[in-house]
Amino acid sequence: MMPSCLGQGLSNACLPSDIIAAERRVAAAFASLDQSKAARLPLVTLTGNLGGVSNDLADILNGPNLIWSIIGNVLQPIFDGGLRDAAVDEADANQRAAMRALP
Repeated sequence: MMPSCLGQGLSNACLPSDIIAAERRVAAAFASLDQSKAARLPLVTLTGNLGGVSNDLADILNGPNLIWSIIGNVLQPIFDGGLRDAAVDEADANQRAAMRALP
């Protein structure tokens, strides 16, 4: 006897919960790897206040402030002692482990 859900195509209702949970763990591992790769890139932020002018932007075009802001954001991923690269390696290992754990 075939389950009634197979006539309409394979859906999550036909899959055991452990397979669904394993697929979600693999999806989370892929997302974590993407996040750790993105963290290696320099960070650029803008600030502002609703209905007013932010004090943080007042001196942004001042020469020394602008230079130190750019240098700090660009060089921080380079001189972090390999922390971001280690995070990518860890996320990659977690992703591979999640894929190996698939039933």
